[in-house]
Amino acid sequence: APHQAVEICRELEKYHPGFVEEPCRPLDVGALKYVIDHTAVPIAAGERLYLAAAYNEVFRDRLVNVVQPDISQCGGLLEVKKICSTAESLSIMAAPHNVGGIIATAANVHLMATLRNGKILEHFNDFSDSYVKNVGSPYPEVVDGYFSLPEGPGWGVEVDVDFLRKNQAVSD
Repeated sequence: APHQAVEICRELEKYHPGFVEEPCRPLDVGALKYVIDHTAVPIAAGERLYLAAAYNEVFRDRLVNVVQPDISQCGGLLEVKKICSTAESLSIMAAPHNVGGIIATAANVHLMATLRNGKILEHFNDFSDSYVKNVGSPYPEVVDGYFSLPEGPGWGVEVDVDFLRKNQAVSD
């Protein structure tokens, strides 16, 4: 509930978090407005908004400090770039939601390299199942706090199709 989100945010203020992620239901813009109006903690949202048009109210009323579009669920690279560019024009940061595999992560790293309002790229290196990291190479990893931009043709990574075929049961 919005009042609970505000209570939690106020408790977190002393820790100066970069942002609090998704404090309300995705399309409850009234709740989001209540939270952003009642806390000093930056608010991030958008990982469950699936088209640029879904951000219209969020942008119109400046209900977030950070947008979190997901390249795998939001219409791909161009749609996410549109969302992030609109956010930039409103002085809103971007922290793309990324829990994808090698292709989504590589695409997001390339996206972040193009953003003037990029804050951070969400990624779960430490929590990935070991087989996920064997799907292709080079697997994008965070080293010393950042990703290196992949090199080579395309996204700069190559999927190991034979590995995928051999391990299909793991992903079923």
